[in-house]
Amino acid sequence: MADPVKGRRRGVVGVLVLLLVVAGAVGAWLLAQGGRDGTSADPGPSDDEVVQVRRQDLTIGASLAGKIGYGPAEGVPIRAVGTVTWLPRSGVVVRRGGAVMRVDDKPVNLMYGATPAYRTLEDTAAADVPAPGKKDLASGAMPDPGPAPVPLTGPDVAQLEANLVALGYGGFDPDDEFTAATAAAVKAWQADVGAPVTGRVVLGDVLFLPGPIRLVTDRSALGSDTPAAAVQRTATDKVVTVRAPAGSVEWAELGTRVKVTLPDQRAVTATVRSVGRAPDEGGDVDVRLELKNPARAPRAGAVTVSYVVEERHDVLAVPVTALVALAEGGYGVQLADGGGFVAVTPGLYADGEVEVTGDLEAGTRIRVPR
Repeated sequence: MADPVKGRRRGVVGVLVLLLVVAGAVGAWLLAQGGRDGTSADPGPSDDEVVQVRRQDLTIGASLAGKIGYGPAEGVPIRAVGTVTWLPRSGVVVRRGGAVMRVDDKPVNLMYGATPAYRTLEDTAAADVPAPGKKDLASGAMPDPGPAPVPLTGPDVAQLEANLVALGYGGFDPDDEFTAATAAAVKAWQADVGAPVTGRVVLGDVLFLPGPIRLVTDRSALGSDTPAAAVQRTATDKVVTVRAPAGSVEWAELGTRVKVTLPDQRAVTATVRSVGRAPDEGGDVDVRLELKNPARAPRAGAVTVSYVVEERHDVLAVPVTALVALAEGGYGVQLADGGGFVAVTPGLYADGEVEVTGDLEAGTRIRVPR
C-alpha cells in the first residue's frame, strides 16, 4: 500500500518547484517589459570613472643594453723599425710630446696633427748645398753650381713646427717650410727627450695623431721586432658603447641626448658622439655616447641606454580605455555631463595615453570604464 505521508511530501515539493519556475518567468518578463518602455530597475552606482581631457607631452621610448669603458682598442700607426726596448703601462694617457714606446732605445713621441707621418723631415736646403767647385784655369770662370736647393715644405712640416713651439722650442714663426731655425729647435727637443741630436726627424721618430691617446700595451712585445703590434689606443675618457641594428639608428643623430642607467642604478645624461658604419649586409653598428660627467661613472660595467623613438608636444590626450568604437565608424569619447559622444581621431599611443583631435578642449570631463 502507498505511504500517504510520502505522497503528501511529493505534492508539496512539486508545488514549490512550480512556484519558483513561475516566479522566474514573471521576473524575466517584467525585465523585458521594463527594457521596452525605457524603465528598468536601478542598476546601482556607475562603473565609469570621470576624468578630464589633458594637454600634455607624449613620448614613446626604447632601450638597449650597453657597456661603459674606454671603447674598443684600435691600432696605432707606428712607423719605427727596430726592437721594442720600453713600453709604458696600460691605461696611461699620452699627450703631446710624450713617449709612446722606445725602439732601439730611441723614443717614439706623440705630436698632434691631422696629417700622418710619411717621410723624414729635415733642412733639405742645407743638405743639398753643393761643394764648391774649382775654377776653370783656361777661362778663369767658376763652374755652374746648378739649381738652388729647394727647402722642404708641406703640412707635415707645419705640424712639426707648431708642436715644437707648443712644447717650448720656439725662436721662429711656424710655417710650412723646414729651415735652419726648425733644425735648431729639433736639436734642442731631441736633446731633452733622449734622442740622437741630428736636427732631422726620421720617419718613425714622431707619431702624428689628432689628440691625446690612452694606451693598451702588450708587455710580451718587449724585445720583439714588431713595434706596431706592441701598443693599441682607446678613448681617453670613459664612453658608453651600444650595439644597435643598422636599420634602426635614426635616433642616434650626433649630439642627441639620451639617458644612461649605470650599474648602481643612477641615471645620467649622455650624448651621441659617433655612429659606426653599417655593414653592407646589414647587422649591428656601434654607437658611442659621451657621458656628461665621465669622472663620476664607474670604470666598467653593464648599462641601459634609453632613447626617444617618437614624441608629441603639448597635445590633447585621454586614457586609451576612454576610446569607444562608434556605430558609424571611428572612435569617440563619452562626455560625463550627459552630452553623448564626441568623435575623435586617435594619434600617438604612449604609456596608456592616446593623443586625440576632435571637438574637445583641455578640461572637458569624460567617462572612462573602470
